[in-house]
Amino acid sequence: EADEHAHSNGAAMRFIVSGSIEYAGTELTQGDWMFIPKDTSYSFKAGDMGAVMCYCYPCCCVPK
Repeated sequence: EADEHAHSNGAAMRFIVSGSIEYAGTELTQGDWMFIPKDTSYSFKAGDMGAVMCYCYPCCCVPK
């Protein structure tokens, strides 16, 4: 479970590798993804069997 939070360093992508999560009232399962814009509050909860996710964030060392 991830409590309500936001990322100020940039947008984020999360891909569901296995299992499931509930995000914004929707169940996401293997192959689904979610996009969270910069500074957007969100939370999610893993399903009964847990979840494996791939997280993609902007690199903090790349000049903007």
